[in-house]
Amino acid sequence: MPRANLSPTKILDRALKWVDVHGYEQLSMAALAHAFGVATPSLYKHVPSLSWIQRAVAEHGLQELGDMLQQAATGRGQEKALDHMARAYREYAKAHPGRYSAIQRAPDPDDTDLGQLSERVLRPIYQMLKTYGRMGDQATHDVRLLRAALHGFVSLEMAGGFGMPLNIEESFDHLIGVLDTTFRNNLR
Repeated sequence: MPRANLSPTKILDRALKWVDVHGYEQLSMAALAHAFGVATPSLYKHVPSLSWIQRAVAEHGLQELGDMLQQAATGRGQEKALDHMARAYREYAKAHPGRYSAIQRAPDPDDTDLGQLSERVLRPIYQMLKTYGRMGDQATHDVRLLRAALHGFVSLEMAGGFGMPLNIEESFDHLIGVLDTTFRNNLR
């Protein structure tokens, strides 16, 4: 059997692709080893543990989503920023479902690196909310509202949960409009 020429980078790259196809929850050292055509112990020569790989997948996902949200918000305010960010969020979740799943848990408060990456995702959202005049605790509630609405929509969409004969894009537009109205009118 030819050597797989494993490295931490190659293992992470394969894990990133693997989770988007098979699901983050299904990730295991045995599954990755199988994908490389090697025995499971071969991976441990290059990476310390499954949790190391899972954390690296989450880091990567947070970096990617943070970049997408920042790009979507740049130069925009209020409804335009909200619209572009919501669409970027949805696009990321659908394009990278495994990575998206990896970033749903709040990082451990002691993990400052993951905490900073999470803040990188939140920063453009808080900046967008500030254009609506929403700050402080209200903005934090709004971040949770926005995340819950987008995550709920995307999760239902990816699971095939929208079976009614109405255009899903129209429903997504409606969701963005409702959020805009909420933020614009200072509704709580």
